[in-house]
Amino acid sequence: MPPQVLAFGGKTFAGSQDTEYQSYDQFLREYLVKRIDQQFGIALDLKKYSGFDLLEIEALFKCKKSNEPFDMFLEMFPKVK
Repeated sequence: MPPQVLAFGGKTFAGSQDTEYQSYDQFLREYLVKRIDQQFGIALDLKKYSGFDLLEIEALFKCKKSNEPFDMFLEMFPKVK
C-alpha cells in the first residue's frame, strides 16, 4: 500500500461526506485502479467505483475462471455518480 493510504490506518470517519474519508477514498481508488490495470490489463475509471468496490472487484478478478469475461463481474457493482 502506498503511504498516502496507510496514513489513514486506524482513523475513524464521521461518514462518506467527511473530507478525510473522501481523501482516503480518492487515494485508495487511484492505487487500486493502477494495480488492477497492471495485474489484469483492465483500465477502470476511478470515478465510477468506490474504493471498497474496487477492492471487491480486484478480489473477484483474482478468483475468476480464465474463460469468464471481466465485464460479467463489473456489472455487479453500481456505478458511483
